[in-house]
Amino acid sequence: MIDFTLSSEHEALRETVAAFARDEVAPVIGDYYERNAFPYHLISAMAKMGLFGLPFPEEYGGMGGDLLAVCLAIEELGRVDSSVAITLEAGVCLGATPVYRFGTEEQKRQWLPALCAGERLAAFGLTEPGGGTDVPGGMRTTARQDGGEWVISGSKAFITNAGTDITSLITVAAKTGDKEISAFLVPAGTRNAEISLSPVFAATVISDVMSVPALVMKALEPLITHSPPSCRAVVRIPPGTSVPPPGSVSPNAARRSPAHRAGSHWRFCSSVPNR
Repeated sequence: MIDFTLSSEHEALRETVAAFARDEVAPVIGDYYERNAFPYHLISAMAKMGLFGLPFPEEYGGMGGDLLAVCLAIEELGRVDSSVAITLEAGVCLGATPVYRFGTEEQKRQWLPALCAGERLAAFGLTEPGGGTDVPGGMRTTARQDGGEWVISGSKAFITNAGTDITSLITVAAKTGDKEISAFLVPAGTRNAEISLSPVFAATVISDVMSVPALVMKALEPLITHSPPSCRAVVRIPPGTSVPPPGSVSPNAARRSPAHRAGSHWRFCSSVPNR
């Protein structure tokens, strides 16, 4: 029989986040909706709690924890307000995790410390005005290589965390062939990438044509695990990049790790494996 009892460390974390959501988020979040404003002070408080770095190794500024801890934090925030919860989820799971799992070592060290600290937010640009999770049939954004740059053409919509003052990075998915989708690291502020913020903290990313350096991700495994035969997912690999052979990387990321509280942070005593 599966034991769903939380460890004492995870339960303490859950209670801490629940209290924060109840005492800090609930009294003020309605006003942010009324003003169509982003709750920077709440995000800053969550950052000081270490929530944005929970599943990442300490060498990149993370807490060395596990995905269960992240899920508990998201769940407790979501009991009070789903937009604040999804800001954490998108920043960690959709924003920073692709860099950690598929980025080069240089990219990890460039982007992850500030993302883990919650000083910056990252986003994942998949949804478009004409399609969302129906990636093979709905994606219209394309990318082509032009010398040392990739030229991305298309539009993205409803991209959580893309339109804030602290957004540093958007990972944009684009077609690079008839049956090929690649992911590109697009720094916030890239020329021709316009951002507009909406009340639910998502944004529209408009790009008629924008050029980004060839900062493409190293692939440890396909970005899309289950894709139909008509559309396989790939990531462009820079020349000279060493990639582990198939089957050599464990798919099991969530590991229980002992933890203790250090001030306003939770310090986990073991790290999630670098996959």
